[in-house]
Amino acid sequence: MRGKLILWLVLLVAGFLAGFIPQYLRAGRMEAELARLRQETTASQRRLDLADIRDQAASMYLETLSKNYGVAMETASRFFKQVRNLADTAQRNEQKTALEEVLSMQDRITAGLAKADPAIQFDLQTLLEKAREVTRAPVKP
Repeated sequence: MRGKLILWLVLLVAGFLAGFIPQYLRAGRMEAELARLRQETTASQRRLDLADIRDQAASMYLETLSKNYGVAMETASRFFKQVRNLADTAQRNEQKTALEEVLSMQDRITAGLAKADPAIQFDLQTLLEKAREVTRAPVKP
């Protein structure tokens, strides 16, 4: 009787381990895959944010060409706020430096748009070129 009890107990533990070990290994692989996908998602979001600032810079330039200085001013506000956020979270020094260079133009561009100065178009063209350079840099996951 005692031998049967031990046999059943051993079989029960073996059955538990037979079900647990594959699931444990599978969970470990899934966690690694999830971490990889999170890195890819973060890099993709970063690329989208960079594309958005490039689009906003182009929008500012086009609105200024159309003499819509108020709309350009609103876009500039969003643009520089987003560039500041990207610069603060940049992991690569080259990208952080490039974003800060774009930010260095903020006062001049904001003042020019506030005055509705047509000469600001040249600064916005420079800003657009710098924004395009920043967004060409690869984003690593």
